[in-house]
Amino acid sequence: MLRLKRMTAAEVPEVVPLFLEGSLTRYWEDGRRHDARSAAEALHRYLELPSHHWQLLWDGTLAGYGHLLWSDYLDAWTVSYMVAPAFQGRGIATRFVEEAKTFALANGISSLCACIHPDNGASARVVEN
Repeated sequence: MLRLKRMTAAEVPEVVPLFLEGSLTRYWEDGRRHDARSAAEALHRYLELPSHHWQLLWDGTLAGYGHLLWSDYLDAWTVSYMVAPAFQGRGIATRFVEEAKTFALANGISSLCACIHPDNGASARVVEN
């Protein structure tokens, strides 16, 4: 089953392969493609910002990544996630959003923002739920 594990900088290399999967990043950072180096750099930049990061583990295997990230531009905390293709359709994104909301409330964050690309129907359904 699904387990969320708080992520540290030491675990960035484990998450990098998710950022190399074009189907996962087409809605992230304007669809920017990454190689291993640029993906690691992007993740390290995220970790330097006011943020909270998780590995999404399905029976111990990395199934996805999610974070809460402070956006100065939006003046809000944003929730973002990606689920590896082999694990999609199992409710992982929905469960992550639920856990992220619980974490946020427990840590004094009273609202979250999700920026959903209009073509990303699956993510829109997750957030609507």
